[in-house]
Amino acid sequence: MAATHPGIKCDGCQTMPVRGIRYQCTVCPNFDLCEKCEPGALQQSTKHLRSHPMLKLTASTNTGYIERHSSGFDSGLILDPKAAEKYKCVICLQVAKDVLILPCQHFFCSVCLQYAVQAEPKCPLCRVNLQREDEDPGKEQYPWSIDLKLREEIKNLKTKCKFHDLGCLWQERLEFLDTHLLKECKWQECPFVIHGCQTRCRKGAEMKSHLNGGGSAEHMMLFEKKIESMQKRIDMMAKDLRPEMEMFSAQVDGMHQTTNQRIDLLEKNLETLNRDIKLIGENIASANNNMKNGLAELARISSITPTPAPVQQNFSISSFVAGALTVGVITGLGCWLFGK
Repeated sequence: MAATHPGIKCDGCQTMPVRGIRYQCTVCPNFDLCEKCEPGALQQSTKHLRSHPMLKLTASTNTGYIERHSSGFDSGLILDPKAAEKYKCVICLQVAKDVLILPCQHFFCSVCLQYAVQAEPKCPLCRVNLQREDEDPGKEQYPWSIDLKLREEIKNLKTKCKFHDLGCLWQERLEFLDTHLLKECKWQECPFVIHGCQTRCRKGAEMKSHLNGGGSAEHMMLFEKKIESMQKRIDMMAKDLRPEMEMFSAQVDGMHQTTNQRIDLLEKNLETLNRDIKLIGENIASANNNMKNGLAELARISSITPTPAPVQQNFSISSFVAGALTVGVITGLGCWLFGK
């Protein structure tokens, strides 16, 4: 059965949900094509280009679109834009972090690559197969490697603080950014940033005031919006899956009905077989009784000793008839017994 991607609309033919193979652009935030539209590499907007790498997703996906992992380094913080572009991961569109490199020499973030091969064991860029045909499909071992030189080059990129717009003047190598944000920088993002809170303020009293004060009501609103969004997504998924569920239910009902019919037929056949077995038993018992009676009659006839008649020159007609009848009776009885 072809895979179904609930909540996914093809940006080529506008079919929703996408069924079969789904192609997702690794550059555009939300651009998908079905397997019919992908060969033509449709260009529906000025943002999506034919040159954009597409992820081939053969398994069903349950999210509105595959969430891109923010596992890379923010490319906007790199002081040299050309260097940021050079070391960009085409999956998350950020500077690659914990780089893994494939035999085809394409590299990606470790998390991004591991996520991509779950959909299909191929390079997200050149589509080269990462598994040999003789390998077990369920064996999750791929020929990527760690390029220490490439990782070192990325760590040495000159970067600025993510709070530079708030006045932080820190600029240093990329490998020290996390340490700076944790220990040195006086600015901090709200811990509820993953739920949509955009507040950034000073560490300590100012952040505590935000969390305990007006921020609490804002966070509750964000939670409610997120729950509402999740509910809409669930409803959309249920709507998309309803035809398949109804078809599956109809198939199950049909199988159940067919099974019941077969059980009824087997019960009738068994009942008929039992009657035939009973009839055969009765016939065998009747044959045994007839055989016993026949043997008894034969023994009785055989035990009779006929009185020898005086020798006469000429046999009378009456004696001839009696002898013939006796032979006929014995012969007929034998035929009946052994022919039964």
